[in-house]
Amino acid sequence: MDKKITSALLIGMILVGSGLFLFVFLQQSAGPSPTDTASSYQDSVLLSEIHYNETLDLNQEFFELYVSEGYSGERLENLFVTTFDEEGMIALPTVTNVDDEDYIAVFTGTGENDLDAEDGSATIYLALTSRILDPNGDEIGVFDENGYVIDYVRFDGGNGDSTYGDWLESEDGPSLPSNHTGSISMFGFESANASNWMVSLTSPANPNVYSFLAVETGYIVTITNGLNREMSFDGIDDTMLAGKGEKVDVYPKKGADKSLIKDIKKHIAYSLDFYHKKGFTRGPATYKPGKINVTLVKGNRTETVGAASSKGNIVIKVGTITSKADLKYVCEHELMHLFQYKTEKKGNDTVDHCPVTNKFWIEGQATYWGIESTRANYNLTHKEIQDEFKRVGDHNWYTHFTDLNRSIFKGWGGAYSDYMGSYLLNKFIAEVFGEDKLKQIFDTAQDNFNNNSKDVSPKDAIAQVLGKSWEQIVAEFHAWLMTDAITDNGVPERKTHVNVTYNNDTVSDEVSVNSYGAAVERIRVNSTQPFKIKFNVNPSNSKWKITIIYVYEDGSRKKMVGSPFDHGPSYPHIAVNPESHPKGLKEVIVVKSHVEDSTARIKMTVSPIPRPGPVQITPNGGPYYFELPWGLGNSTRWDWPWEIYWNFSYFMDISNYTLRVNTTAITVESFFNITIESPVGPVFEEPEIAAGDQILINFDPEYLWEFGEYRITISQYNWTSMLNGTLELLEEPREGAVPESPSLMIPDQDYMLESSKWRTGSSVWYEILLDPNFDYTLFLEADSGFQAECDWYVEVYDQTDLETPLVSNEGIYAEGEYPRELLLPRYFEENYPSGGIALIHIVFSTSAPGATGHIIALTHPVSGSSIDNPLWYNGLTEYFGVPLPYSIHEGGLLYINATIIQGEPFYTYFNCSAAITAQVWDGVEWLDFAALPQENHFSVSYTAQSETVCFRFDVAPSEESVLFYIVTICV
Repeated sequence: MDKKITSALLIGMILVGSGLFLFVFLQQSAGPSPTDTASSYQDSVLLSEIHYNETLDLNQEFFELYVSEGYSGERLENLFVTTFDEEGMIALPTVTNVDDEDYIAVFTGTGENDLDAEDGSATIYLALTSRILDPNGDEIGVFDENGYVIDYVRFDGGNGDSTYGDWLESEDGPSLPSNHTGSISMFGFESANASNWMVSLTSPANPNVYSFLAVETGYIVTITNGLNREMSFDGIDDTMLAGKGEKVDVYPKKGADKSLIKDIKKHIAYSLDFYHKKGFTRGPATYKPGKINVTLVKGNRTETVGAASSKGNIVIKVGTITSKADLKYVCEHELMHLFQYKTEKKGNDTVDHCPVTNKFWIEGQATYWGIESTRANYNLTHKEIQDEFKRVGDHNWYTHFTDLNRSIFKGWGGAYSDYMGSYLLNKFIAEVFGEDKLKQIFDTAQDNFNNNSKDVSPKDAIAQVLGKSWEQIVAEFHAWLMTDAITDNGVPERKTHVNVTYNNDTVSDEVSVNSYGAAVERIRVNSTQPFKIKFNVNPSNSKWKITIIYVYEDGSRKKMVGSPFDHGPSYPHIAVNPESHPKGLKEVIVVKSHVEDSTARIKMTVSPIPRPGPVQITPNGGPYYFELPWGLGNSTRWDWPWEIYWNFSYFMDISNYTLRVNTTAITVESFFNITIESPVGPVFEEPEIAAGDQILINFDPEYLWEFGEYRITISQYNWTSMLNGTLELLEEPREGAVPESPSLMIPDQDYMLESSKWRTGSSVWYEILLDPNFDYTLFLEADSGFQAECDWYVEVYDQTDLETPLVSNEGIYAEGEYPRELLLPRYFEENYPSGGIALIHIVFSTSAPGATGHIIALTHPVSGSSIDNPLWYNGLTEYFGVPLPYSIHEGGLLYINATIIQGEPFYTYFNCSAAITAQVWDGVEWLDFAALPQENHFSVSYTAQSETVCFRFDVAPSEESVLFYIVTICV
């Protein structure tokens, strides 16, 4: 007799003795014969776990049935199981209150049956006396009352029995390693698919559990596949609105197939190591020391979602759209929550790093690290992972948090826009300040379980680590989203709340902004005219930070240096200068961040700034007022230099011009530049002039600048410079340019002449003061190399008559003949200038370009002062008109020489205005003139003893007289 049958009969007798004959009889009845016909229960009731290893005793051996969502009845009855050996078809008792996701454990040995599956589990004890599952390999089948096959499994190659259902004869089925204490379990929902079976932990009457060791970090991770009863825990449900410690409810759902289990194993193992390498070395919260559990269920949303408990449990609800990236991301996201939940001791206090007044920080951090782990594992770009999120319906930056006027920092909306906004905040911190700052903030933010006063909120932690106020960080985050997030990461541009076009007119708008939200306004620039942006807020004491962003024709954009800045008196308005943007200013985006816990309104007005130039300068006019930037608005690195310019018509060089600039600094250390441009280019450039001082600049100091229209420009030296001031062009006569302002000529001093510096009149004027005691002779010289091409001459004028020259050497000299002399009028001569002041006019009638030369007035004693330096008389009749006494002589004597014929007799007489005394030197002696009958006429007769005779005149006895004519006759 077969040993199994013997055991069955013995148990039958014992049971009869116990009054349970009917049950035993049914169990030992022949039952239906197994057939290969598919039962209507097929795929609705499945073998899901087999616990058969060789170390088990009778009461430990079991197999498990899983009731899937395809089962429609409320009772599970008329089922038979067999291993196709001597035990035959074993009838199973009826199980009530059956629905999907029920697990029924069938033990070989004895125990108390639980035949009510209302709680998702049921337990049957067959009360056999020996094991029916051969640890060396066997087959097991489940059949209905007609013998139709419901499910069949072969394991470890079986023991030679036939296969049923769709099980392939060549398929040996799953196997269990020698001495393994676990089970083999099905992870999937397809009957007769051996590939869905894996070695597992034992979980009778419960979902199957896969376990693995994360080798790199040493954590043991269990994956519970499916849920057969409602599960609740304290933790974080990413679909709920509450904070940390919320009650999370998870309802019965089936699990996933083997491939997803394997994927999750890779995901969790990878991210444990990834987070460890990122500095999260304290590890995650665990349900037992070193152990994490992941419960995997099928979700009813297109995307995968999850939840995490403070006790080391994660729930993953797999989305209906298959996506490894999204599944991995959710695993890593929930795993980060466990890291946040990990407690540590700080002194006598216990803390974790999951502080929440709302969930923006913990969810943003979990989202950021989940995405980064996924990107690293699958080598995805930001765009690729966001595209995948959008495909499956998960949060993504194309669809969510597109409106900056959403208050993600106040409360927790729980919508995907809140997740995306919080993620982008973390990404902003990582990219702008460094990813290491995220870990520092993680460590700094804490929830103190012993003393709430020691809690550190995420806002405080962020401000502390980044060294900036929370308000400034929020505003910089908004600014980043409209600049680098777009250009560097491909983040789509956030929503614009107001669009206006600037056409050199005034436009305005008003918008309401939520707590820690921002309004975005786009100004389309259709004019090169500068404009200012002014803000008015309501309430007037509400707190705002403003960011200005420039968008260029090539698509690039730049944030205004200094943005975001506080709205207030320091920035009464912002000035924008389209012409200062070389790439072509297309738009100006204004981000108005409301940085306080309330709602407020802000009005923005865009208006043109009147262009202050060019202004035509009038010499000695003005002063001309200016300010930089125009209107004293804030400037920017891309707008400066703001500049203002004046025009000056320069066509005559007869005046000296001095540019006088007075400035006042509006901001500390303001500087400006001055440039003067001629028709052919810059002639003067002076950068970095400190505002606050008076600046004097000589205009054309060497008189070599081109004639024409000049532009004088004052501009900012740098974008921070703000100043105002006045400009004047002072005019005074140029020395030497006109007779009214002559240069002083000092006798016997050489003066260089440069014809190119005297363009307007082609001449130069000098003034010389004549000393009656001297004669003056001008010597004009053109330098070698210019003489043949220069026809220069000199005119001498009395300052009272500039029409007729007193003397001139014009036309006297031949071409190229130099030096050219000219004797200045003598004191006693009729053309002697009034006051002894002579105006010397040097005329460059023709000149080679750049011709140079010299002029000098040489002095020598006045003729007539002695017998050796006399005036000369022609020996005939000559009028002198010389006044007496002759002032240049110590005694007032006048000497006049004449050349006559030696040895001949002569008669000389003269007349004068009053009686005087006179003598003649005949070559041997002085002879006296005698008075003639005619009044004041005198004469003398003599024989010339030499060829030269000298006449000497003394005013005595008169006080003064004038010598008129001298007449000499040879007798």
